[in-house]
Amino acid sequence: MLSSQLQNLNFTKPFSHLPPKTSLGSQELNSFPTYCKQQKCFTRTKTSFSAVARGSSTAIDKLISTETHYAEAAPVKATIIVNFPVDTLNGLKGLREEEKENLRGYGQGKRRSFERIYDYDVYNDLGDPDNSDDLARPVLGEDRFSWLKDEEFSRQTLAGLNPYSIRLVTEQEWPLKSELDPKIYGAPESLITKEIIEKEIGNFMTVEEALKQKRLFMLYFHDLILPFVAKVRELEGTTLYGSRTLFFLANGSTLKPIAIELTRPQIGDNPQWKQVFTPVYDNSTAGWLWRLAKTHVLAHDTGIHQLVSLPNTHKTHASVEPYIIATHRQLSEMHPIYRLLHPHFRFIIAINAFALGDLINGGGIIENSFSPGKYSMEPSSAVYDKFWRFDKEALPADLIRRGMAVEDQSAEHGLKLAIKDYSFPNDGLILWDAIKQWVTDYVNYYYPEANQVAFDNELQAWWEEIRSKGHEDKKDEPWWPVLNTQQDLIQVLSTIIWVASGHHAAVNFGQYAYAGYFPNRPTIARTNIPTEDPWKQEFKEFLKDPVVTLLKCFPSKLQATKIIATLHILSSHSPDEEYIGHSSDPSWEADSTIKAAYEKFRN
Repeated sequence: MLSSQLQNLNFTKPFSHLPPKTSLGSQELNSFPTYCKQQKCFTRTKTSFSAVARGSSTAIDKLISTETHYAEAAPVKATIIVNFPVDTLNGLKGLREEEKENLRGYGQGKRRSFERIYDYDVYNDLGDPDNSDDLARPVLGEDRFSWLKDEEFSRQTLAGLNPYSIRLVTEQEWPLKSELDPKIYGAPESLITKEIIEKEIGNFMTVEEALKQKRLFMLYFHDLILPFVAKVRELEGTTLYGSRTLFFLANGSTLKPIAIELTRPQIGDNPQWKQVFTPVYDNSTAGWLWRLAKTHVLAHDTGIHQLVSLPNTHKTHASVEPYIIATHRQLSEMHPIYRLLHPHFRFIIAINAFALGDLINGGGIIENSFSPGKYSMEPSSAVYDKFWRFDKEALPADLIRRGMAVEDQSAEHGLKLAIKDYSFPNDGLILWDAIKQWVTDYVNYYYPEANQVAFDNELQAWWEEIRSKGHEDKKDEPWWPVLNTQQDLIQVLSTIIWVASGHHAAVNFGQYAYAGYFPNRPTIARTNIPTEDPWKQEFKEFLKDPVVTLLKCFPSKLQATKIIATLHILSSHSPDEEYIGHSSDPSWEADSTIKAAYEKFRN
């Protein structure tokens, strides 16, 4: 056996005495650490050795998955034989590739100190102004005014603070038209016409072709916001519009804003006012009007993010609270579903209590720093009433609902995205699939038969309470899932876990990075577009100095300071943060099947 020959092998000797073209089996490989011990060396972590064919002889090839250290200084040195990929034995090619993959890293998770990953980074921000003004340094290669650019506006619409708002414009809804009562809000037809769109896309195609090819997208805050414009405009230091923002998908991946429409409904004796703004890339009057229009849309989107996607009932914090209460009220701590859900509910109730006392309360930070002012919770409630559906909260269902994906079993994750470079679902669907697979393994283990789900009294009481008490105003809606089979339970649990983890992370932890610099994501637009009232002094001041007009539209210094401090707190990780997949329930460790399923989920 080759293992016996290895026992007498000295690394400094040539390998010509070994049998030609011989490969090491698992037994021989396992014997090699014994040889290392005899040579008074030790290995850190795992070390793989292999015999590889080279010419007419066999060489010992150490795959460098670790370093070999000698316990004592000795003249014996390790020799590493070089081999081309083509010369590596078939049984060892996988190890060779695995080693390279390990050294490259996976670009996911948190880096740990013992990992040996070789990756690229840019050392362009070496200042430390937090410790001393003398240590402030410019960020090399930065663009101080990227926030003004349309490319960044589009990028952040897909991959920024609120990737949940964009949706496809369908053939059925063209030409764009409001569903609100025209007797109250004015003419429903949009001023974004076929001619405007075709001009902005350079007559590359017709509107009909763009719609058919699914290349028109929209941020639609028109019907949602318009009912609140009149009352908000009665407040000092703020204003509001209904808005539509259209994007064109160029080259299959590049999103380009092509039009913004701002609408003021008829208020008292003042008739409806609306205007369409299109991109202008210079410092002309039209160029600054376009930037001001984007500022208003960003304030709308930031408000929707904060009042809908994040803290209130529509999406995460408050919509998860009924799940938590019902879990504690109806499921015993011994119940396997309790053990599955409990890690995802950590701190949510406490955070919600803080938000009720300081964030969304009357006279709180939101009311003082966002466009709707003291009416901020009203549009939030309206969105919940009109749009919230449990069966649409899962990531795949949400993407399909907004037209951002269609079901396609031949595509990755079973979905074909409308925009390939939509990084939010590109990343999010990986996590969704992992969550659903883990939940599937878990549920099928504890509920091998469908009737076990239907006859689990605690489980049925839990689901009934979520529907009838947690969301009492929607308890009779036909879209509530039933809970009769394993698949029903898997979908319900996967949705709850996704909302409390992946969804929340996507809209929460980037708040300070994106909105901490308020010109990039203003929370409030304080002044009207100058062209709404061109006879007023504000229009003359705009023509004289548009930069001053833009600064007046942004949050005040006090508002900005409050928001910066608040977002820094909200987007910070707890010192003892528990990342998904990083902690295991003791009951899972005690069961070999569940432990194996959880390890698969973690990896």
